[in-house]
Amino acid sequence: MSQLSIIQVTEASSSFLPFIEQLYTQAFPWEERRDFATVKQLLAHPLMQVQVALNEENIPVGFAITWQLTGCLFIEHIATAEQHRSKGYGSAFMQALLAVHPLCLLEIEPVTDSTTQRRLAFYQLYGFLPIDIVYYQPPYHPHLAPLPMQLLSYPLVSQAHAGNIIAEIYQTVYQQMLS
Repeated sequence: MSQLSIIQVTEASSSFLPFIEQLYTQAFPWEERRDFATVKQLLAHPLMQVQVALNEENIPVGFAITWQLTGCLFIEHIATAEQHRSKGYGSAFMQALLAVHPLCLLEIEPVTDSTTQRRLAFYQLYGFLPIDIVYYQPPYHPHLAPLPMQLLSYPLVSQAHAGNIIAEIYQTVYQQMLS
């Protein structure tokens, strides 16, 4: 397995932010991500963490934006740079997150093609399972409609528990967009 070190980015002046911004804009469609200036502002939020994964040579290979909710880690975004995929870094990063967070949730696009099927299969390798609940990601940009997404959890939570976590996700993660 690939060895990683994970560094928490806490300052808007971090030398890792250009890497994170480039990967963030490449890996996620515009409607599924914040303006990066907002990500920088949120570095000061006590519940949000931006982490960068470094390989054995201290080269950044991926990042995650996560939120520490009540008893749960919400993975808002996680990505591995294209040139570093299929080398075990994504797996090592995911395993590192799961090792310290016994309950994790994340959103993925609904499965509609081979790409979204591969994404679901990747998360299922680590025990993430789809929650049978209707879920919409609030819009990151004005004048956009909420996006239908599939919510996954590790391990699987009940619909009632998921409903409580979703309320906290909306309140904490997406609060400024819902007001």
